[in-house]
Amino acid sequence: MNLSLQIPFDPVACPRPRVTRYGVYYPPKYTQFKKDIVQWLSINCKTIFEKSIPLHIDFKFIHKRQKKHTVKKYGAGRIWKTTRPDLDNYVKAINDGLQSGGVIADDSQIISMTATKQFGKPNEPSSIIVDIQHI
Repeated sequence: MNLSLQIPFDPVACPRPRVTRYGVYYPPKYTQFKKDIVQWLSINCKTIFEKSIPLHIDFKFIHKRQKKHTVKKYGAGRIWKTTRPDLDNYVKAINDGLQSGGVIADDSQIISMTATKQFGKPNEPSSIIVDIQHI
């Protein structure tokens, strides 16, 4: 069984939790992103992968192209994003969303993954492309 999703949100990396004397919390931007992902998945995704199923996931994090990345200099295709935040933090955020949204039972069932972060083609909106494959 395979599942392909194109999530129409700007990618947000999972930050370190903030610790205060009153408790531990995540910044509001990440908390809102996670709520939006869970809500979007509950509406648009009916497939659920059970806990015993091994999975391979392919992540593509597409960012809106910056104005300095002109077609004349960089071409009309996607270009690699080599700036912060780190790729593993993007993956962690989406894995949390997939698990909280009920698409996967536990992120420990992911046995392999590939991930890229890119600036999109000119006028391509930001999105997160997730391909989940049963192995």
